[in-house]
Amino acid sequence: MKLWLTDEGIDRAKLDQVIAIQWAKAEGVKAKNKPKSQALFYSLMANYFQNTKNASESGDAWVLHTTSVPVEVFTSMGLPSILGPLSSSSILRSLKLQPECFQAADEIGLNYGICNGHRSQVGIFLRGWFPRPSCVINLNGSQCDNVAKTLGIVAYVYNVPEFFLDVPYFYSDRGVAYLANEIKKMIHFLEEVTHHRMDWAKLEEACHISNRMARLSSEIGRLAHRVPCPMDSRSGGQQYLIHWMYAGQPEGLKFFEALRDEVRARADQGIGVHPNEKHRLMSVFLPHGNPRILDWMRQEKGAVVVSEPYYFCWKDEELDPSKPLEFLARRMYNDPLHLFAGGRVFEDRLLDRLVQEAKDSKAHGAIDWANIAGCRNHCSLGRPIREALKEKAGIPVGLVDVDLNDQSQAGEDLAKEKLETFFELLESWTK
Repeated sequence: MKLWLTDEGIDRAKLDQVIAIQWAKAEGVKAKNKPKSQALFYSLMANYFQNTKNASESGDAWVLHTTSVPVEVFTSMGLPSILGPLSSSSILRSLKLQPECFQAADEIGLNYGICNGHRSQVGIFLRGWFPRPSCVINLNGSQCDNVAKTLGIVAYVYNVPEFFLDVPYFYSDRGVAYLANEIKKMIHFLEEVTHHRMDWAKLEEACHISNRMARLSSEIGRLAHRVPCPMDSRSGGQQYLIHWMYAGQPEGLKFFEALRDEVRARADQGIGVHPNEKHRLMSVFLPHGNPRILDWMRQEKGAVVVSEPYYFCWKDEELDPSKPLEFLARRMYNDPLHLFAGGRVFEDRLLDRLVQEAKDSKAHGAIDWANIAGCRNHCSLGRPIREALKEKAGIPVGLVDVDLNDQSQAGEDLAKEKLETFFELLESWTK
């Protein structure tokens, strides 16, 4: 397979289809009088891709980046941006193109055993299903070698410049100073490549908004602990995606405020998302790639997600948005997914924090969504997490195989079968 893609090899129709599907979902939610936050979520998704499409068609710059990169920087420079994993999952889940995507990845040696969340990113760009970015921003922040390497391949395929943001492993004042300087270098790189200039006043404003969004996320997570649970099981993943996409932007803040208001209103009225709540669950790691599983758990089994540490457990630290570069560096270390990635779970007593979260949320049990397709990061942590929750929190943990983008490997039927067995265990455990 020829790796470098010409403009003639790029198929823009796939992005148009994804945008149309997101708008259709937003309209469908409105028609069914579902909560305001749901319609906002799909509208923001559609606009997110639309902004990139518009920039690409007008010849303006836009940025492709990996997880945890501070998008407040792009916002303050007037640069549309796309999160790599979101581009692939949206195309694959919406258009059902997994076979063609993974075949392209296989042909360059990215075989099964490498996380499909990352194989899929390479696959869609090899197929030319996304416009050419102006540049790529990569990092090593989660200590996941897949994260560190994936978009480097995409930069090569599309023949565009790449900047690698070097994130120190340990959180310290020295590490923060180093990372703040790395972010400054990234800004200089973007200014040179895109010819967009940093507006430092806007960056400080974006940091204040981002700080507010993180506080709202923590508040929503605490509200979900109420009995009965007032938060829909899909909302955790949705709010975390919006933070990754819209951190520092008023549109993102509007979503968080709407979701907080909805959850708080139900909590104050003692209204749960299921009229007969039966199983209260902690969700560990990223849930099943098919969100219908969460709906089935709630509707058919009365099982609600009351705690999601990977989404809501921000590090409890006061940050200063008036120092933007330092704020962004510290915020990266405070991010829930960053906190629980790799060996960091053994630092800062994070296992104890998971145990306390289980107790505070009054969880009856936990689901460990084990990514079977090469997530060495989480799978290595699964056992100590399960042991801590069982021995210290006194709750059982169900292990459910998932694949974020390839349902043929860990589909809905298999997940339901394992969950059925776990719910039977829960019933006997809580008697």
